[in-house]
Amino acid sequence: MFARHAACTGAAICDDVFIVAPLAAGLALSAELKQVLKQDLDLDLDVSKFNCFFPGDRINDDDHARALFQNALQANSQLACLSGMDAGISTTGLRVAGVPIGNDEWVQQFVQAKAAAVKVDVGKLDIISDGLIHYQMLCFCQNTRLAFLGRNTPTPLISDIFADVDATILEALCRKGTTNAHGEWTAVFRRFVDKKLQLPHFRGGFGVTPNAGSAISAFYAASVSLVQWLGFCSHVEQNFIDLANIWAPGQDLANLDQWSAPILLALKQAHKVLVTDFGCHEWSIDEPAPASAVPQIEGSSPNPAANAPQSASRNVIPPLTLLPLTLL
Repeated sequence: MFARHAACTGAAICDDVFIVAPLAAGLALSAELKQVLKQDLDLDLDVSKFNCFFPGDRINDDDHARALFQNALQANSQLACLSGMDAGISTTGLRVAGVPIGNDEWVQQFVQAKAAAVKVDVGKLDIISDGLIHYQMLCFCQNTRLAFLGRNTPTPLISDIFADVDATILEALCRKGTTNAHGEWTAVFRRFVDKKLQLPHFRGGFGVTPNAGSAISAFYAASVSLVQWLGFCSHVEQNFIDLANIWAPGQDLANLDQWSAPILLALKQAHKVLVTDFGCHEWSIDEPAPASAVPQIEGSSPNPAANAPQSASRNVIPPLTLLPLTLL
C-alpha cells in the first residue's frame, strides 16, 4: 500500500500504524487503509483514536492545524471517512509506541505525568507490612516502570523528573525499614543509606538502580544501536532500502559534526556526560584502557590472602567502554 503512496513513510508495530507524510498524502493513505481493512478483513479502523501531529513552527496552534485538516477533508470527498479524526490533532506532541515525540515542554509534561503515577503507586505500597515484600515490590515493580521512557527519551529532558522518582522510592524504603525513625538521621548518614540502597548487589548494596543515572546509558545504548542499524541498512552492497535517507534525511550519519537532528544531538550529549561525569572511556584500537580508569572492589574476605594479587582478576570491574561515535 505504501508503494502506491510514494510521499508517505510509515511503520507498523503490532496493531499500531505510524505514517509520516504531507497532510493530504497521509490522509489519502489512511482512507485507503481503512477501506482495505474493511473489505479484506471486515475490520473497522477507529479513526477517533488517530492522532495527527503537525511538527514545526509554521502552524500557529491546534486551532490552525484543525482548520488545515478540515480544508483537506473538504478538498477530497474520499476522505470523508476520516472526519472523526480531528479530536487527536496536536501541534505540540504525539505519543509514538509509548514514546513522547514533540517539543520539549510537551515531552516533559508527558514524562512528568508518568512519573507522578509511579509516585502515587509507591505511596500505596506503604500498607504492606512485610518489609521484604515491600522492598521487592518497589525494586522490581515500581522502580522499573520508567525504564522504557528512559531508554527512548533524550536524557536532558527527564533527568530531574527521574531523580524525583528515585528520591520518592528511597524515602519509602527508609520509612518502612526504620518504622519512620529515619527522620533522626543526619544528612551525611542519609546520603550513605541512599547510596547503599542504590548500589548493585555485587557491591554490597540493595540493587535499587537509580533511574536518573541508568537512563543516560540506556538512552545512549539504544540510540547507538539505531544509528548503527540505519548505517548498515544504507550500504550500497546491502539489498535494503536506504533507511538512513528516509528516517534521517539530510543527516550524514558518518559525520557527527554535521548532525542536527534532535535525537542525534541528544546522543552526542549523552556520550559527553558518560565520559566526563561518569568516568567512562572510549574504546580504542591501539591503546588499552588506562589502569587508573579501572576501579577496584575491596575484597570481602577477612583473610588478606584471599585478596592477594593472584585474585585481582576477580576483583576488578572494567569501566563502561563506549564505542566512539565516529566509528558508528
